[in-house]
Amino acid sequence: LMHIVLECERDITEYFEQWLKYFMVRSEFYRDETYSSLSEDCFATVNILGVVKDPVFDEYIAYLKDIVEAVSSKKMIYHYLHLVSYDAGGYMSRHSHDHNEDFSFILYLNDCKDGVTVLHYDDTEEHILPKRNKILVFTSDTEHSAKFSDSKKILVGGLKLQ
Repeated sequence: LMHIVLECERDITEYFEQWLKYFMVRSEFYRDETYSSLSEDCFATVNILGVVKDPVFDEYIAYLKDIVEAVSSKKMIYHYLHLVSYDAGGYMSRHSHDHNEDFSFILYLNDCKDGVTVLHYDDTEEHILPKRNKILVFTSDTEHSAKFSDSKKILVGGLKLQ
């Protein structure tokens, strides 16, 4: 498995969009140097695992973890979870996550015509257009980037083998 794009069976994007709006007005949840692959104009939360105390949140992130486990055929635990907004305009530089996790996912919270996710392989690139309720699952050693957007909103998760 290099990557797979699936449609979530449950539309949970509106729920996470509401959390993104909440975090964007709370400066204590803004990104830090951990997310240096994002351009300065992007908004990203700090790791929100354990921050949200809501059974619906727990149910939805368990659902997303189930998807990654089904794709990978392995048991996982979360390493991080954060929300990202490109509303102010921004991009993500090429990078991978193999230094701290085994699988990653991106849940697209909205449709947009910009902000394409680019997966970089040896001699090829795969371009994924952001589509609401789609989830992109990929191995952590997959280098990826995102082209400029001024509208994309995503939930990003990193998981480790249990």
